[in-house]
Amino acid sequence: MNFRQIEAFRAVMACGTTTRAAEVLRIAQPAVSRLLSDLERSTKLKLFDRGKGRIRPTTEAHAFYDEVQRSFIGLERLRFAADNIRSFSSGTLRVASLPVLGNAFLPRAVGSFSRDFPDVSILLHIRSSEAVKDLVASGQFEIGFAADEIDRAGVHARVIVAPEAVCIMPRGHPLAARLMVGPADLADARFVSLAAEDAARARIDRVFVDAGVSRRIVVET
Repeated sequence: MNFRQIEAFRAVMACGTTTRAAEVLRIAQPAVSRLLSDLERSTKLKLFDRGKGRIRPTTEAHAFYDEVQRSFIGLERLRFAADNIRSFSSGTLRVASLPVLGNAFLPRAVGSFSRDFPDVSILLHIRSSEAVKDLVASGQFEIGFAADEIDRAGVHARVIVAPEAVCIMPRGHPLAARLMVGPADLADARFVSLAAEDAARARIDRVFVDAGVSRRIVVET
């Protein structure tokens, strides 16, 4: 197993296809496929199901990808440290966040912080809540923003906001005029759900199970 194989694997997992990964890595598509095969042989893992010109990551691939991402975070830290040393920066702040805050609120907060502390370099990393907790607990990041469903062992945590859960729908939807929407109202509606690995998903599912209502889930995210 070598770094080039890992780099190709990471690119394919991120891009979804060997063709796009080859473009990112600036190598030929057959070279990417060869690197993936060599990685599977060296790790003795079946990382992809192949068929009809496409590849699909296996469960083993997703588990291995999580470990690869942790390793690359370490490399990012080294690059970040080197940049700071070159620029004689007075300090660094490493922040990890779940996507809902990291893609909207935190960039504005980082901008405000940078204006007040221009000599401090900031690394903002977007991950799942569980990954955020692991990054902070391991000391790789100083502060993290995560949903409160996570196990808080190993970190100091406090609640900064507790918004209500709401049901959203397009303007003009038959349910949009109601002041309150219950589980039974959503029995025949096209429902966009949180992904199965999200802890809040289990709580929402339980509401519908207790009400004896089956939803028509069309998207998981």
